[in-house]
Amino acid sequence: MPFHDFNTSAGLYEWSNVAFILMINAGLMGLIIPVILQISFRKRLFDQQDLRKIHHSIIPRLGGTAFIPVILFSMLCAFGINSLTETSHILSDFHQHAPELLFALCGTLLIYFTGVADDLIGVRYRNKFIIQSASSILLAASGLWIHNLYGLFGIYSLSPIAGYMLTILVVVFIINAINLIDGIDGLASGLCCIATLYYGILFMQHGQYTFAFLSFASLGTFTVFFVYNVFGVTKRRRKIFMGDTGSMTAGMLLSILSIAACNHPLESSNCSANPFVIAFVPLLVPCFDVLRVFFHRLRTRKPAFEPDQNHIHHKLLNIGLTQHQAMIIILTASVAMTTANFHGSSLMNINLLLPVNIGGWTLLNIWLTAAIHKRKRKEL
Repeated sequence: MPFHDFNTSAGLYEWSNVAFILMINAGLMGLIIPVILQISFRKRLFDQQDLRKIHHSIIPRLGGTAFIPVILFSMLCAFGINSLTETSHILSDFHQHAPELLFALCGTLLIYFTGVADDLIGVRYRNKFIIQSASSILLAASGLWIHNLYGLFGIYSLSPIAGYMLTILVVVFIINAINLIDGIDGLASGLCCIATLYYGILFMQHGQYTFAFLSFASLGTFTVFFVYNVFGVTKRRRKIFMGDTGSMTAGMLLSILSIAACNHPLESSNCSANPFVIAFVPLLVPCFDVLRVFFHRLRTRKPAFEPDQNHIHHKLLNIGLTQHQAMIIILTASVAMTTANFHGSSLMNINLLLPVNIGGWTLLNIWLTAAIHKRKRKEL
């Protein structure tokens, strides 16, 4: 089903629902995260060092365990209130998208519980891929699968089999892209905030209230976590990481929202942007980064899933930036790429826009690599 016409924007009542969801999220996250911190220090549940991570302090890693309970609670409250007030258009949209949402949340719960197990006792990559694939199958089974590439590589409508296979690949890819870019304070949660704000506004403007509420429920959760992650003081035991629970859950939620946007494309004479670009543009930074790292590992004959320090944030740190400076630059780049591609897809064919983005990302990384080598030569 396509989006409503672009002129059909949400009114005051609909936005009051969004404000309610955000307030519920802020309140619950403010209550739950201090409890998680307390439990983590008592049970010594701290983040483990590996080659991808740069912190040296003892920091809890279970912040992501708050994500799904808070998101579900705020959404259920919002839909419950609309049921009591008999708000027909919001309930009608919910009933229409209920199978997609419910199956999507079932898949998200699988990812969530796998993340909890991984943070507590560890889960092998193979088992995580199996769970991620099973979650994406649940998503596709609900009808939320990629039906159309809108001209990408000259392809438009997809057969169900091709669409299911592509959906599984995309979901697993996005989950791991968010998981792997979670390397410095505020980066993964900041990128998730940008993406969920983008999707929330997009869905609200087109009357897709079910996915809009999911977007803003996720936004509220990620925003409060961002504050604790970036501004929390380690010595006061107020700093926390999202862990694999949080990063994989966030990746699954962004997969749902992006595929929903692709599956219910914008159809309006007022906007000629390519629907495929609209659906996935806020995820360009983590997706491009993980692709570059993956091909670099293949080229250097390193294990594809072994952690290293070759991500974009590591490169920025290696040229002398602080964590916060690197985070701000990457988030700014994400906003700029999202804006430029959203408008650029109205002016440029998607098959030209893609190589332009890849070329720009490649040149940026070549420049960063040269800057790192130059800095190392000066230090010798």
